[in-house]
Amino acid sequence: MFEPFSPFAPLTELLVAHTIRTNVRGILDSYHSDFDFLIELCQNAVDALEERFGGDEPQSEQPRVEILINYQTQRVRVSDNGIGMDGGLARNILSPSFTTKPYYGSRTKRSLRGHKGVGLTFLAFSGDSFRFATKQDGVTTLSAEMNGGRSWVQDQGDGLPEPTVQPTDFHPEFLEASSSGSSFELRVDNLNRMQINWAG
Repeated sequence: MFEPFSPFAPLTELLVAHTIRTNVRGILDSYHSDFDFLIELCQNAVDALEERFGGDEPQSEQPRVEILINYQTQRVRVSDNGIGMDGGLARNILSPSFTTKPYYGSRTKRSLRGHKGVGLTFLAFSGDSFRFATKQDGVTTLSAEMNGGRSWVQDQGDGLPEPTVQPTDFHPEFLEASSSGSSFELRVDNLNRMQINWAG
């Protein structure tokens, strides 16, 4: 005698991994501009500011966004002092089936900028180095990094393990001076080719 079993059991884990990878590939394929990463980072920052500062509640801080572009390390970081995220929410934001984007902001009662709701998945898997930190009420709720996202998505032989989100000591100065907010940083392999120039 034996315990009942599913004939699909050996395939389930591989099928789930394949489905997730296909889903993430579809997300990456839905973006077409070299500047989509910067647009997503800025849209998310502005939405977070609207959520925090768009209501009638008085705030002790002014809304701020910081954009850092480092051509030597090919890293782009966008930080905001918006609403931030609690630890539970922050642990889910990279999942391709998870979104924090309601059509209307809870305080602003208007449409938010990013409607796809997959921007952070795009950012995390469009390169091989992604990290973020977020805080609320003066406390860092999560500081994390994920490496190898793009390599995993592009792997045709299913030989690479799924990337994992690891704790890190990423604590940008911008967030240290804010009571709440988030900071996202990614390495953009073709950053030097793009020649971003802020001076007109």
